[in-house]
Amino acid sequence: MTSYNYPELILQKTADLPKIVGLSLEKALVNYVADEFNVLYLKAGGRWFATQPEIGGEILGFHELGASPKERHTSDGSGIVGFAMFDRFMGAQVTAVRQMGEAWNGHGFELSFDGIVDHTLLVQSICTGSEPEDYSDCLRLGVGSYVHVANCI
Repeated sequence: MTSYNYPELILQKTADLPKIVGLSLEKALVNYVADEFNVLYLKAGGRWFATQPEIGGEILGFHELGASPKERHTSDGSGIVGFAMFDRFMGAQVTAVRQMGEAWNGHGFELSFDGIVDHTLLVQSICTGSEPEDYSDCLRLGVGSYVHVANCI
């Protein structure tokens, strides 16, 4: 059995994470294969970043890319396409990025944006203990919603 130093691997695989802070989000693409998302591509400040499962999905990596991904559809149930759920963040500046979860338990990232105090962009490993079978190396993508006034409950 292989033993990993997850804290060290997370530091290595997410070293580019601070680079997106201060940049305005321009585009979000996802790589999908059949019914799962495998890579989230974010274009911010003219630069491309990718977040994807590492080591079989136990953690997520975040890397700046040297080239832009090519949008495409294929007939076999895969492609790289726009992700409309994140359109609400387009044009907004990333003000903070936080890591959440841990190895084998929903490791991922939450991005906050200037002027958007009630929603965040979430990307997380599907390895949370409740993933469907055969989905160990893909992503959960979502929008966090926050309530700031106690009498709204």
